[in-house]
Amino acid sequence: MASFLVSQNKTYRVEIPSEFLWSPQQSKNGSRNAGYELMAIVKKGDIIFHAYNQKIHAISVALTDSYKFPKPREYTSEWNNDGWRVDCKTHILKTAINYKEYLSKKDSNLFASNGSLKQQYLFELNVDQSKIMLHLIPENIINALIIGTSKNYKVPKLKPIKDSLKHDDGCKTREYESKAFFYDKSLTVIKDDIGYLGECAALEYLRATLDPDCKIIPVSSNLRNIDGNDATGYDIKIELNDYITYVDVKTSTGTDRSFWMSANEVRFFRSIKNNNNESYEIFRIYGMPKSGEGTAYFEIFKEKDLIHAECLPTSYKVDIQR
Repeated sequence: MASFLVSQNKTYRVEIPSEFLWSPQQSKNGSRNAGYELMAIVKKGDIIFHAYNQKIHAISVALTDSYKFPKPREYTSEWNNDGWRVDCKTHILKTAINYKEYLSKKDSNLFASNGSLKQQYLFELNVDQSKIMLHLIPENIINALIIGTSKNYKVPKLKPIKDSLKHDDGCKTREYESKAFFYDKSLTVIKDDIGYLGECAALEYLRATLDPDCKIIPVSSNLRNIDGNDATGYDIKIELNDYITYVDVKTSTGTDRSFWMSANEVRFFRSIKNNNNESYEIFRIYGMPKSGEGTAYFEIFKEKDLIHAECLPTSYKVDIQR
């Protein structure tokens, strides 16, 4: 496991909410750039410290090896289009850390002769630097990030296909064009991981298919680990201009179209259903194979579907009056 420090003064507000790193492969004039070359060697499981305005504001664990990816639309023309990307699991610190107080200003790989951080996007930390930086972060945060990203499987990768699916409830066979995905996985998935995989798959699908101007914000603890919130009534929030879409992901190994919603999820949906600038969607994933091989399908239930859905109570909370 390697450790890196990323300087994000120009890209922090884009990369932190969307949980990724991106850099060009070369400088604009085609010359070599040490920071960009380091992006090519980042591996899944590596630790990343996020520097912004001379302080550490977040820590991440790499979810993927570095891979080739074009320049995001939000970025300026000062960078080439061909780039490197790393997807991350990120925790934003409540209090930013002035890391310069702890690292030696004589570390030539990080600091210029005047003591300021070099003008470079990414730095690889040596063993001593890594130990110092890790000691600055609360242990529970580091453990949650590492444990939450150390499962021995890949996040589903989405590929549009044309296929059909029969539901367990006897509905007629329905076709879903560009609404299904293969997921790339070779290891067994235990039952408890089905929901986790579904949320990760939905997040990756949304990032790959929505307009780049959309701000996609993971919310649940499955997607954000220690700073996630499962009490919101949704798993993912999508913002575009002044419009917000709340997405809740429901995943199962079977093909029954019905699914479970908590009382909190139903309350939240009902609270925003008539708002002109907000909407609620269920991202329903079927047939997630327990073996980790094969195809899973999905469809999206929008507000109009949910308004006319039948919500059946199946259990009751009982308070005994004394």
